[in-house]
Amino acid sequence: MSVPCSRSFFSALPSCEVDLVDALSLFTFQARDGRKKVTPHVIESLTTLECAVFTFLCDSHDEVQLSDVPKEVMRFHRKLAPYKLAFSASSSSSATSEELSQLATYLTRQLRKAGVSTLLLPDVAKRSQESQFLRNDEMGVPYTAVLNDNTLKTGILVLRSRETTLKEQVHVSELESHVELLLRNY
Repeated sequence: MSVPCSRSFFSALPSCEVDLVDALSLFTFQARDGRKKVTPHVIESLTTLECAVFTFLCDSHDEVQLSDVPKEVMRFHRKLAPYKLAFSASSSSSATSEELSQLATYLTRQLRKAGVSTLLLPDVAKRSQESQFLRNDEMGVPYTAVLNDNTLKTGILVLRSRETTLKEQVHVSELESHVELLLRNY
């Protein structure tokens, strides 16, 4: 199929500032395909990185209604979330909260060595557990590892999913392999 128009003809087409339908109605494109006359069609898609990121952010934004207060949540896909796991700690005493902070730092280093992007904020043991969950949900972190006083005694922590808000118990020594398994299987 041959088109009887040169490149200079296409470069002379009006810019996108003019309505496309009006601009195309000024020209008649005809081409021959064997014995038939056909009108060729071209669809061009143009996007930018800024537009793609904006679309990604708008798509992940969600408002959840909890106890008559709307809660804003970023629901990133687990593979696209900037941080896969964050830590939350709740303690009854300041001495235990310092130990929980040290444990969270150690686990963060181990997970980062394994290639799991982990968020550890300096106030991990200073805020209420519910406010830490809310902050992690707002930032789009898919999983939150909850450390408490029993974690120091038994080595078992609670892993909370943002999507389901279900909690499962995982031993500290198995956290790395369990998180890698969760991220790989979805």
